[in-house]
Formats: sequence, structure tokens, C-alpha cells
Amino acid sequence: MNIRLAAFLIAAPTVLAAQSVLVAGNKPANTVTLVDLASGTTLATLPTGLGPHEAAASRDGKWAVVTDYGTGPNPGNSLTLVDVGARTVAGKI
Repeated sequence: MNIRLAAFLIAAPTVLAAQSVLVAGNKPANTVTLVDLASGTTLATLPTGLGPHEAAASRDGKWAVVTDYGTGPNPGNSLTLVDVGARTVAGKI
């Protein structure tokens, strides 16, 4: 199956088309939420670094990377790697 993916700013979060999963950053909570678009069900809310902002996904839809921008005087300096299928944080870079 060919999965098309797109990366957007958090204002228009990453959508994993074939899986119909929305990846949305929650800046104040320092989390990312995975939502099943077909049902509107929240699949998982996962911790990120400070101030998650943009998200990008792998071509096959298995991974998403969230940039942790930081907030105010605290600049971010990390990326959060999300295993979309397992609905877990696989690591931070």
C-alpha cells in the first residue's frame, strides 16, 4: 500500500493519509496527540520536549517527528520521535 504523507505547521497538523491519523502538537502541555480521523477518537497523548511545534511523518506512516521549539526564554533543542503504530515515544534526539 502506498501511503502519502504531508508535514504541516501545528496549525495544520501532520496527517498520515492511509491510516487517517492526525498528529497534533499541544504546545502548553508539551505533548502530541494522535487522533483517528475516521472516528475522531484520541488514540494517544504522548510527552514531547518543551513547546512542540511542527510535525513530519515518514513515507510509510510508521514514524512521526515533532520539533520541540521551546517557549519564551527557554529555546528548544530536541526532536521527539513517535512510533505511530505502537502509539509510543520511541526516543528523543
